[in-house]
Amino acid sequence: MANEISIQFKLQGSKNGVVVTNNGSPATKTQNMESTLTVLHHTTQHVGTTVEDILLGDVSTAKEYWVLLINRDASNYVDARAYKDASNFADLFRLRPGEPFMARLKPQTSGYPKLSLIANTAPCDVEVIVIEAGDPAL
Repeated sequence: MANEISIQFKLQGSKNGVVVTNNGSPATKTQNMESTLTVLHHTTQHVGTTVEDILLGDVSTAKEYWVLLINRDASNYVDARAYKDASNFADLFRLRPGEPFMARLKPQTSGYPKLSLIANTAPCDVEVIVIEAGDPAL
C-alpha cells in the first residue's frame, strides 16, 4: 500500500513587519512514504526531572524510524539528549511549552544512539509518536 506515511513542514517568522517563510519555495515539501512494517506507537509520556528514555513501544529500532515529540505542558520546557553509549551524551534540543520536534532517527546498534528527555523544573507531559521510517515515494 502506498503513501501510508505523510510528512509536511513549513517554517515562518516575522519581526518588525518583515516576514520570512519557506512557503511556496522548493523547501516546502510534502513527503509520502510506503510502509513495509506494521508497528506504530502513540502515547503521552510523563517526563520527570531525571533523565528518561523516550518510550518507543514495539517499534523496531534496528531500522530507521520517525519520532514526533510535542511538549503538552503549559509552562515548563523539556530538554532532549542523544546518548551514544551509557554515559556519553549531547544535549540536542529544547521543547518549550507546546513545541514539536520531529526527526528520522538512525538504526540503533546495541541500543544506541538513543534519545532521552528531562523536564526542567517540574514533570511535563510529552506526546510521543513513533513509527517505522518507511521508504520515500520517489
